[in-house]
Amino acid sequence: ILIVDDQREFVLLVNKGLRARGYEVMAAYDPVQGYRMAIDKQPDLVLLDIQMPAGGGGGMFDNMQGNVLTAAIPMIFVTALLRLS
Repeated sequence: ILIVDDQREFVLLVNKGLRARGYEVMAAYDPVQGYRMAIDKQPDLVLLDIQMPAGGGGGMFDNMQGNVLTAAIPMIFVTALLRLS
């Protein structure tokens, strides 16, 4: 599973939960890095944040859908508002 989110705390939380359930997890912290990883690693699923810089999740979604190498990879949009105190 590839997690693409610019909030490192959220990535760490989701990563920990998925690994505890036996999933292999990769992380990218912006959509450009995430798109490259999706092409190179061909994950079974992408968890994609909607609100990110550099085109955001919507831009990455469009790029993946338009590329024969990534169009069949399932994607789930996620978003989180974290308050750390």
